[in-house]
Amino acid sequence: MTNNLFEKSEGISTSSDSEGIIDSAKTFQVNKYKGWFCEITYTVETVEMFFNLKIASNTATKIVFEEAIDFPAEVDYNIAFVNRLYLKDIESDAANTVKLTDDLLNSKYKQVNIDLSNKVFSYLRGFYKTDFDPLNKILNLTVLQQVYSYSLLAKTYQDLSIDQDSFEAFKGYNMYEKSYIDGIRDALSLLQIDFNNDGEANSQEIVNPAATFVFMSR
Repeated sequence: MTNNLFEKSEGISTSSDSEGIIDSAKTFQVNKYKGWFCEITYTVETVEMFFNLKIASNTATKIVFEEAIDFPAEVDYNIAFVNRLYLKDIESDAANTVKLTDDLLNSKYKQVNIDLSNKVFSYLRGFYKTDFDPLNKILNLTVLQQVYSYSLLAKTYQDLSIDQDSFEAFKGYNMYEKSYIDGIRDALSLLQIDFNNDGEANSQEIVNPAATFVFMSR
C-alpha cells in the first residue's frame, strides 16, 4: 500500500458507541488511521458541536478514539494525518495560516507528502518489500506528525503575499525555511520501525533502526 499522508476520509457515521463512530458504508484498511486525527461535527438544538480527536485504532467500518465520548448516531467526520486544529496546537501563528483557502492548503499538503514520502517511505518500501507499510509500524508517529506539520507551515508561509523584509520581521522566513529542511532530515534520523511487528522497539531495532539506512542513503 502506498503511504499517502495527504489522504483524507470523510463521511457521515451510521451509528456510534462509547468507543467511537461507525460508518457501515466504508471499508477502511484496518488500523490505517491509527494515530491520525478526526474532526467530528454535529448540531444539537441549533448549537454546533465540534471535536478534534486522536484515533486509537480502526476496523473496516469503525473509528475508535483515544478519548471516550458519546456521540449521536449520525455525525460528520473528517480524518486526516494532520488537520487544521493540530497545526494550531503545533504553532501559535498557525491560527492565521489555517485561514488560507482549502485549495492552497491542500496543495501544500500534497507537496509535503511527496517530499516526506520520497525521502522516507519509498526507501523503506524498496529496501524491504513492495507491500511493506512503514506508517503502520512507525513507533514514534507523533514525531513524524510534528515534522510534517512544520514542513507544511514552512511551505504555506512561503506562499504568503508579503515582501521579504516584512516576512522576516513578522515571523522569520529563515526560521521556517530551516525548520522545513531540518524537519525532513530529523524525520529520517528519528524514525524507529517495529520490524517484527511486536508493538515495541526491541534492543536490536533501537540499535540499528530503519532510519539509519534511509538517512545514509539519501
